[in-house]
Amino acid sequence: RFLLWWPLVGFTATIALGLAVRSGDSGLDRWFVATSHELLGPHPYWMLLLNRVKVLVPLYLLAVGIPLWRREWRLATAAALCPVISIIGAKVLKVLFGRPWYGENLAYPSGHTTVAITVAAMLVLAIGIHPWSVTLAVIGAAIPSIGMASNGFHYFTDIIGGAFYATGMVCLAVLAAGPQALHHSQTRGASHWGSGSVRR
Repeated sequence: RFLLWWPLVGFTATIALGLAVRSGDSGLDRWFVATSHELLGPHPYWMLLLNRVKVLVPLYLLAVGIPLWRREWRLATAAALCPVISIIGAKVLKVLFGRPWYGENLAYPSGHTTVAITVAAMLVLAIGIHPWSVTLAVIGAAIPSIGMASNGFHYFTDIIGGAFYATGMVCLAVLAAGPQALHHSQTRGASHWGSGSVRR
């Protein structure tokens, strides 16, 4: 099952990529910068609009608040802890890999990508897994994450590593929330979302 094997794949890929790029930029990073500048210009700041604290914090609170409102305590706990634990883990990985970024800053994996993906995923789990919610979440997490590299705030491979790591953490959070939480999220219709009924 995907939720069981993807964390192993994601974390292994995070480690492997981190070891490969820990000394600095790579050919893939240089290619991305050249391609991004050609297609989007040198500073596509619009890509970073969803990466702001005043956007991410309300989305995080919504991801936690919806299951609390439904009294889905286990899901609410997973939604609350997943982004926090994930960003702490990303900071630890930055130190372990030690990839330099302009002075004493450390780059790999991207913490911004980690936050964007984990918050978006927990919000989808809370709202319900629908084509529209998944599509919006993927776009909403991908644009600001890639924007960090397009604007020169990260290497592109930092974003890739952050995505591997964050998706692995999301799978663990879903497993921690329990099978009922995933089942309810998959089957919850728009009318059920607005009803406020209790599901355990």
